[in-house]
Order: sequence, then C-alpha cells, then structure tokens
Amino acid sequence: MKAFSTRPTIAWATSSAEPSQVLERAVARGELSRADAAIALDLVYGSLWYRLIFDIGPLNNSWADNVARTVTSGGSAVQPR
Repeated sequence: MKAFSTRPTIAWATSSAEPSQVLERAVARGELSRADAAIALDLVYGSLWYRLIFDIGPLNNSWADNVARTVTSGGSAVQPR
C-alpha cells in the first residue's frame, strides 16, 4: 500500500457546493430526511476514503458520477437499458 498517491484533484472538490451542502438543501426542501442525508454523506465520503486508503481505483469524474448516481437513485448505479 502506498502512503501517498499522486491522484488528480477529486472532480467535485472544486465545486461551489460540497456534498453536505447539496444534501442539506434537499433536507430543507423536504426531498430527503435528515437520516437519509446522513447515510448518503457516509456513502460519498466512505467511498472516497476507501479508494484513497486502499488505492483500489481512481478518483475521477467517472467515480464521482457513479457515486452521485447511486446516492440520488436510492442505491442503484446501474443504468437500465
């Protein structure tokens, strides 16, 4: 395992809204419960740290899109055909 990696900047890290802000707005609009928002945030950051710690895959736009799709679809990253 590598101690440090030379990965590119995470796609949404430079976004104007970080995931917690997006989820808080969804809670405020009544689109998401606070408990579901907390779990969604755990999924986003858990996936990020898992990839960083164990160096199992890239942190790129494809990863960010898949995580966002999974969180917003209620758990399925697979697109129907």
